Amino acid sequence: MAVRSAVMVLAFGVALLSWPLQSAAQQPGKIHKIGVLLAASPAIAAPWIVIGKSALREIGYVEGRNLAIEYRYASGQYDLLPVHAAELVKLNVDLIVALGDITIEAARQATRTTPIVMISGGDPVGAGFVASLAHPGGNVTGVASLIPDINPKMLSLLKEAVPRATRIGVLWNPASRGGVLGYKGMQEAARGLGVTLSSYETRRGVDYGPSLAGMIQRSVFYVDKVLKGARPADLPVEQPTKFELVINRKALKALGLTLPRAVLLRADQVIE
Repeated sequence: MAVRSAVMVLAFGVALLSWPLQSAAQQPGKIHKIGVLLAASPAIAAPWIVIGKSALREIGYVEGRNLAIEYRYASGQYDLLPVHAAELVKLNVDLIVALGDITIEAARQATRTTPIVMISGGDPVGAGFVASLAHPGGNVTGVASLIPDINPKMLSLLKEAVPRATRIGVLWNPASRGGVLGYKGMQEAARGLGVTLSSYETRRGVDYGPSLAGMIQRSVFYVDKVLKGARPADLPVEQPTKFELVINRKALKALGLTLPRAVLLRADQVIE
């Protein structure tokens, strides 16, 4: 997952854990039906769909052969998400893939029985999606970004990078539970660092946030397991385990900033 700013990038990729992605053991003539619920538009979501279908194909699930996919796009109109989620439930899909906290919540409100595979759940425990990361306990599991845990660390690093900074702008989505929890965490961290936050609200999840490619690829593990009969309640939520610091020198120069050597030495990648 990569959280980007004009100055630097804090990124964490979801590590490939020990769970094996094996070829799907298909029943002759069996066609699995999954629903995909997205807050974005078809045009914006197109690259994500390509990544997901490619990952599914690698383990034996091919749309039009043994897999049927029902897509629902809210195109930024969040009030449509509950309607779309209800439609997918009525279609009796085998599971619903939901991307982002707002979408996950809409799917969860629509059903407590149809399995939901979440992608980029900011704080699934705090949002009430799961009982715990190790034991979800309901019909939701998947890949979490844990942004509320990362944001205070990012703020601390920004302060270290620019020690004279007294005010830091924050983009966040007030319609997302994860966004609200993440912003509260940053407010607490800001007080300890002696900085003031300038709030910039965004209602579109595509304005900023994690790079989704790795999380989408890893979510296929959950799709496979659920289609083979596993219960979401028994599948631990996957967490990010790798963190990367990327520094953009060109952006720094444009902003007239010079980073302390200690910060530069910690960078995993420097973009010249």
